Amino acid sequence: MGNAAYPRQPIDSLSRYACANKGAKIAGLSSGEFVGMVADDPDHKIKLKTFHAAIMNDRESLQKEQVQYKPLPEVARVTQEDIMHNYFQIRQDISLLIENEIELLLNIPGADNTLY
Repeated sequence: MGNAAYPRQPIDSLSRYACANKGAKIAGLSSGEFVGMVADDPDHKIKLKTFHAAIMNDRESLQKEQVQYKPLPEVARVTQEDIMHNYFQIRQDISLLIENEIELLLNIPGADNTLY
């Protein structure tokens, strides 16, 4: 059922299948496979908007390259305590920013001081 802003448009069986199958197709992808959909515009119509492709890797070359990898040096040791401290500090900083902005908005001369 459409409305004035979004009138009902016919959907062909392929489009219906693509919409219904999308989740199943994504869930069934193998490593290196990808699917997607592109949009067109009225001046440049694209007939086939959906795609399903795979990245073709040269496994032998990748393995030779991986043997050359060196471990990254440890820059800093971060503990769970450090992470939680940063998390709570960020929350406190954001709360303070919000309070300051509300205070500024409430003190605008001539404003009715109503926040929505």
